Amino acid sequence: MDCREVKALIDFWEKGKDLSPLEKESLSSHLRSCESCHIRYRALLPFLLGVEEAQPLFSEPVPDIALSVMAKIRSEALEREKQSLWKRFLVALSRWLNLGGTTGSFSVQKLAPVFTWGLVLLVGGSLFFGVLPGIFTGKSSDEVTVRFTLEQVNARTVGLVGDFSDWKTYPLQKVGDHWEIQIKLKKGRVYTYNFVVDGEHWVPDPKIPFRVEDGFGGEATLLQL
Repeated sequence: MDCREVKALIDFWEKGKDLSPLEKESLSSHLRSCESCHIRYRALLPFLLGVEEAQPLFSEPVPDIALSVMAKIRSEALEREKQSLWKRFLVALSRWLNLGGTTGSFSVQKLAPVFTWGLVLLVGGSLFFGVLPGIFTGKSSDEVTVRFTLEQVNARTVGLVGDFSDWKTYPLQKVGDHWEIQIKLKKGRVYTYNFVVDGEHWVPDPKIPFRVEDGFGGEATLLQL
């Protein structure tokens, strides 16, 4: 695997695709031998390979941000597993309702315990497992509104670009002495972004200390949700 293949693989991963064990092994091998790629993608290694697999590539402990994000990812996985319990219940329920083998055998008496237990499971699940977050508010449980701001008093225009927009520019609005924009992003992910001042100057977010090389000699801001 050469440097171009590594970049293509990481671009593939940033679009939400999972890496296969073979791809992870090839990537890890290349990063051990290529100092340039190791420096460029170092901040992403715990997310690309997993904390345990990435640890040998670090001379010091894996950064806290990686551990925090991986904990969030594991939490999301557990949440999906809880929701799958409901799917299995519904499948079993549909089979039970059709035990008679024909539509004619279906009866109102059969529905009474179903509604009772369904109500119990619905309330119990929402209280103990939180499988219905945001159902009464109408808000998506896997998204959060993020407010991006930049203080550039003398700027004529300010835009926001990132992997969440395929690096297309979102224009910011000037509010007082700063520029701002609010967008919705999915939780449990790591994003890279920058501001673009006056259409040509790429500026990392000064409020966020985590950076990664952008592949063009500059830096991009690293954001965890």
